[in-house]
Amino acid sequence: MRVAQLTRQWMVLRELTMSRRGRTIIQLTRETGVHDRTLRRDIYKLQDAGFPIEKVEGEIPVRFRFDPGQKLPQLPFDFTEALALYHATISSPLFENPLYHIHLEQALYKIQDVFSEEVKGYLGRFRQAYTHRQPAPRSGDIFSACNILQKQITVGDQIRFRYTNLKGEETVRTVDPYFIHLHDGESYLLGYCHLRQDCRIFRVDCLQELKPLEESFQVASDFDSYQLLQTSFGVHLGAPGFAILRFEGVAARYFQRSPLHPNQKILELSEDQLLVEVPYRGLHEISEIVLRYGPDAEVVSPESLREHVAGKLQETLSKYQQIQSEN
Repeated sequence: MRVAQLTRQWMVLRELTMSRRGRTIIQLTRETGVHDRTLRRDIYKLQDAGFPIEKVEGEIPVRFRFDPGQKLPQLPFDFTEALALYHATISSPLFENPLYHIHLEQALYKIQDVFSEEVKGYLGRFRQAYTHRQPAPRSGDIFSACNILQKQITVGDQIRFRYTNLKGEETVRTVDPYFIHLHDGESYLLGYCHLRQDCRIFRVDCLQELKPLEESFQVASDFDSYQLLQTSFGVHLGAPGFAILRFEGVAARYFQRSPLHPNQKILELSEDQLLVEVPYRGLHEISEIVLRYGPDAEVVSPESLREHVAGKLQETLSKYQQIQSEN
């Protein structure tokens, strides 16, 4: 089953659970942005799957709702399953993402409520064994933006927005939205940008004045999001390339235990030295990694990356030399 279909059906279930009276097809179309015929097919498929959705008889327009005579069963988790859910939830990167944090917290409390006080105490102590960052506060704008993007992705229609990058540069973009990508606690939109005539990634909190369009798009048959992101260290989609890096001392020992990149190739290895080849996309992301480890990291090739890192180091050194001369 395609992800878009699952997302559509989840949106239908969400809307139906929000109202005891249910929703009409017109209301569901307005809330989800999905065509009425597609909605009817999704509702019938959900009914066939066993969801207690009923059509309210005698009402015009037709209204669908969860059957009030049936209760959704309690989830039959046993102790080890609840423990596994606790472990997976509190250790997941999604737990730090503000879009999901509050919902995951609520889910944990609901799971905990089915157990005795003794088991609740054990689960509480289990959770205290883990730590995580509290998610940074977010305005309602990012939630509404993700909701709009989700609808456009689901129905396969374009989106237009004003985009201000971290350099303060502002442009208006028309984008075929492919999916929302979560990375390091932030949400990003990946899609085909008609201004740049290529795939681009946008931080969702940098999007303003989102305008859903009715222009449909088709994802290219040869588009492979997994392969695209596998050649990147994070969320950069610059020119692809390969770099050979040398790490020494603490950095070398660290990357021997924790690989720098899933597609890396180790060229030389000793107790306190590591020579590795890694793919990258754009000079910015790979140079950040090299600069992070200071004298324990060196670019062997390509020369363009080596010169870029050397230039950044020289700029930094000049600032410190200027401060010393002023003092």
